[in-house]
Amino acid sequence: MSTVNQMLHDLNARTGNLAMKGAETYAPIEPVRINKTAKYIVGTASFAILAIILITQNVSTYKSTIPVNDIAQVNTQIQQPTAQSTATILASDAVPAAVAPTSQAPDIPASATQMQIIPSVDVVTNTSIDEAPFDGYMQVNTSNGEGRFIAGLQDKARLAIQSNNTQSAIQALQALLTAKPYDHASRLLLSRLYFQSNQPDIALNLLQAAPSEDDLSIEFLGFRASLYTEAGEQLNAISDYQVLTRLEPTNVRWQLGIAIAYDQIDAYQDAKFAYEQVKLIGDLPTNIFTFIDERITILKDLI
Repeated sequence: MSTVNQMLHDLNARTGNLAMKGAETYAPIEPVRINKTAKYIVGTASFAILAIILITQNVSTYKSTIPVNDIAQVNTQIQQPTAQSTATILASDAVPAAVAPTSQAPDIPASATQMQIIPSVDVVTNTSIDEAPFDGYMQVNTSNGEGRFIAGLQDKARLAIQSNNTQSAIQALQALLTAKPYDHASRLLLSRLYFQSNQPDIALNLLQAAPSEDDLSIEFLGFRASLYTEAGEQLNAISDYQVLTRLEPTNVRWQLGIAIAYDQIDAYQDAKFAYEQVKLIGDLPTNIFTFIDERITILKDLI
């Protein structure tokens, strides 16, 4: 046998031995059996993951097509019902928020005071609360000691007023009222001094504290009615003006005072009737007649 043939023979022998050894070492592997339950779980999980991926892609695409402002509006609209329901739970009588006015809001008749500030009767009639004279009604009998004492206080008050010494006049009149609480004339004069001293509340309280409503002068009632109006006590003002209209039925100022007081508290029907009563008096100044006609026209729409 040649050398080459001997080498081929040895190579074949070695290859056959290795094949035998591999056959002995690597035995056939038995196939693994997978449980059906495991297959179901794995399949479901895979489907869920795929679905989440698809949904996320769709949402991202949808948001990218909506402007930022629209997204903010959508978020606000979504949150509002939650806030309202919370408020309802916390407070059963919760008041809904006011709706912002729009340019197409319906026309709603405003009240008389909203449509026009109703002036006082003093403004309409061009009158003012003036200082009352200090003579005539303050005369007293000086034949006894008390009369001389009262007369001395009156003189002191008169001189203080003439010299513009308001504080001394107030002190003298206060002493007069202490000695004569039914002296309505001194009470009225003292009230006027307080009013001129920018103390309208004290002025009104002084007239309200009169111990008797009997025999009150027209000046007393008229001034008190004006103070009631200034203080926003229209019903009390109406009461005094009604007494004044009985005392002076043709006095335009008193009847007009009733109408304006009703008008100021939005008692439309009563105000309209009172204005019509003023027109019945007749011979009204042009400015007052015009004012009354305007108010009646407005009140007709409000009744």
